[in-house]
Amino acid sequence: MIALLASLALAFPTRDAREVDVPLTGAGLRGRWEGGADGLYLKAASPGELQVWLAEQTLTDGVLRATLVLGKKPDFTLLFRADRQGGDAFALNAYGVSVEREDLVLYRWALGGVRELGGRITVPNLRERRAIELVVRLAGPSITASAYDADTLVELGTVSATDGALPTGHVGLRAHPAQGSDTRLVAMSVLDTGATPLAAERTAFGSKRWVQVAAADRGKIPTDLGELAVDEPELVVVETDPVGLERLRRLGVDIPWWSADEPYWVRDERYRATRADPGVVVRDGIHLDLSYKNPEMVEQLLLAMASRHRDVAKVAELGRSRQGRPIYGVRVSDNPGTDENEPVVLLVAAHHGGELLAPEYALDALWTVLERRKTDPRVARWVNELELWFVPLVNPDGNQAYLELSTDHDRKNGRDLDGDGVFEPWEGVDLNRNYPFAWGALGENGSSSIPASGKYRGPEPGSEPETQALMRLADKRVPVAVISWHTAANKILVPYTVDGKTSPAPDAAWGVAERMSEKAGRQASGRPLQVAKNLYQVDGTDQDWHRWAHGSLAYIIEGSHHNPSDPEVAAASIRTVRPVFETLLDAVLDGPRLVVQVHDGDGRPVSAAVTLEELVLSEGETWRSRAADGRYDLMLDRDGAVNLHVDAPGFKPWEKRVDVRGVTEVEVELKSARGG
Repeated sequence: MIALLASLALAFPTRDAREVDVPLTGAGLRGRWEGGADGLYLKAASPGELQVWLAEQTLTDGVLRATLVLGKKPDFTLLFRADRQGGDAFALNAYGVSVEREDLVLYRWALGGVRELGGRITVPNLRERRAIELVVRLAGPSITASAYDADTLVELGTVSATDGALPTGHVGLRAHPAQGSDTRLVAMSVLDTGATPLAAERTAFGSKRWVQVAAADRGKIPTDLGELAVDEPELVVVETDPVGLERLRRLGVDIPWWSADEPYWVRDERYRATRADPGVVVRDGIHLDLSYKNPEMVEQLLLAMASRHRDVAKVAELGRSRQGRPIYGVRVSDNPGTDENEPVVLLVAAHHGGELLAPEYALDALWTVLERRKTDPRVARWVNELELWFVPLVNPDGNQAYLELSTDHDRKNGRDLDGDGVFEPWEGVDLNRNYPFAWGALGENGSSSIPASGKYRGPEPGSEPETQALMRLADKRVPVAVISWHTAANKILVPYTVDGKTSPAPDAAWGVAERMSEKAGRQASGRPLQVAKNLYQVDGTDQDWHRWAHGSLAYIIEGSHHNPSDPEVAAASIRTVRPVFETLLDAVLDGPRLVVQVHDGDGRPVSAAVTLEELVLSEGETWRSRAADGRYDLMLDRDGAVNLHVDAPGFKPWEKRVDVRGVTEVEVELKSARGG
């Protein structure tokens, strides 16, 4: 027994005489921390996920040692090379070794986001121990963290990683808000041997590696290396780890490509086949069902459909994405080359790049209108009496990144947030948190100010070129109704979605939404579309901005599924949601709808504010007629008499009582305020 204890003690890294004790005092960056003879502990948590205490001591290279007594709910991280970004404890740049239930895990925080560095092990009965000692060794980009039982000095496990992005910083502790005060840091020491900070370098995150192996080298892949994620005659991709990647390199395997982030194409055979030859979607007809689509495929389909139906369809470039990709809209009308004096309906999809089924809803709607217009009087009426705009891919950069770079890039656009010229999965702006109405109104609850967050709202309202492109179109054409397709909550969301914001009353939008849900019936999910205000707290959305800026009946349609791999399920989702847009177009044409045509004494159109005494607007809304033709369309909740007011600078106020029945048009001639 004595010999055994001696061997254990030799395995344990004994304290170096140069190690310096770290005082366990200080209020902490977030949360209320208290230190004393019994150690440092989190006494009370502040709102938010990170409860952080940082010591004055910094560490570049060397050793960090910490002993912690484990309470009933230990969930903490020993931090090193840590600093706040911009003075915000939420935006913490740091490495950390975490104790999570039975797991020991290495993390890196950067710009408010957190990802595993590839080190994670399970330590059986970890939480049953009285106390543990964590020892971290740092040598340049090499990080090793070991856990020991503080009573027996038995090694419980070691995790390691290579990452040189954070060269130096403070030591400290993070605690989960639910952790009790019985979990305490009772000792901490550092031995800093680093004299010169490391230059930051780009390294790969994560414990997974997707490695393409040249087909000729298939036989060199060790059988124990990992799963073949792709096994095709000309394409072989191995799912492995950093060690597996290094083994392949040492075996002399030809590696054309590898990634620490899993792109969507690795998992979808149908998309891989189509991406290899994007032209197949239009080569011998127009094919919407071959696979999910990247920006190139969407462009080819839109151009092909518009060419096939050039008498009623015209493609327009609405703007360019953050990375320079075109954002296309297709105008469908009996006179698509001109801005007609007709009501406008805007149908858009894919504000979030990773929602691959959303563009399919929009492309199907466009195809339905174009292909049925000559045989279905109902569809012909839409084309003849409305101006329809289809924008199937609002976020082409995000779509491309999700398909080709990383499925971690699920929502945002292509903004290079750190300006280094390399687009990474954490970067970008959530376009559906970037619209000006109520932008950031709910603080960190409705969107995020943290750039690495998946719901980062951008540096300012309307900052993104994709958002601006949609706003320009809406400002010019003033749509009476808008649909924005998303996946996959099985709901119709009705503005205003922002908590604390009061919708126009009476609210015509809600009643039309209920009719859309009823007509659509059961979805591919087996459930009807639920009409709702929102899914969770949210601000800065497109539908709210459309309602606020122009009075549009604006809806987010959350389809039944999210990127189903089964093409039959995808087809069913597309088919069952189709009646939603069809019902909306019928509702616009049937009314009740008030059409106001505003012009001056010489017949020239005037952009004027249009208000009804019976419609209560509580959020400073100002709805104006179009500058091009003086037209304004407003959907009402019911037929009946209303008191209409029209105002424009330089003109006398105009008012009239109007009896609205179905679609009712009113000609307004404004008189100059100067008399005459």
